[in-house]
Amino acid sequence: MGLGWAAGSGRSIDLDASVILFNALGKDVDKVWFMSKKGAGGAVQHSGDDLVGGHGGDDEQITVDLTRIPAVVTSLVFTVNSFSGQKFSTLRAAWCRLLDDVTGDELVRFDLSGTKDSTGVVMCTLRRAGGGWEMTAIGEFHDGKTVRAMVKPAKAYV
Repeated sequence: MGLGWAAGSGRSIDLDASVILFNALGKDVDKVWFMSKKGAGGAVQHSGDDLVGGHGGDDEQITVDLTRIPAVVTSLVFTVNSFSGQKFSTLRAAWCRLLDDVTGDELVRFDLSGTKDSTGVVMCTLRRAGGGWEMTAIGEFHDGKTVRAMVKPAKAYV
């Protein structure tokens, strides 16, 4: 997952990329975000918190090795939130995307700039399907300045 945004003029903008891992019962069993940079035994890793954005390209990244995800985890829900509280409707040049690390293909991308008067978005979900994983784009806006506030809305998509 990649998240990027242009630096703001004046007030700093702190967007955060996160992923919530759920079991088959819909319970969150792990979260990877700027305060917990590794999860699922190291299969999921966060690049670190970027407090200002605007570096060109993805300012925060989450990498996932799907082959190492524990069997108890049946869904991964990727979210973005505005920790500093700016609504997505006020942002310029902000995006989130999910990429295939092997091919480099962009699987889903959302332009967050000027969208909704919300501070959180459920981006997409990866669910176990047969012997592999299935991705579903979501793009649902909610209010939540941290991943903890995004657990309940994310649970609707597991």
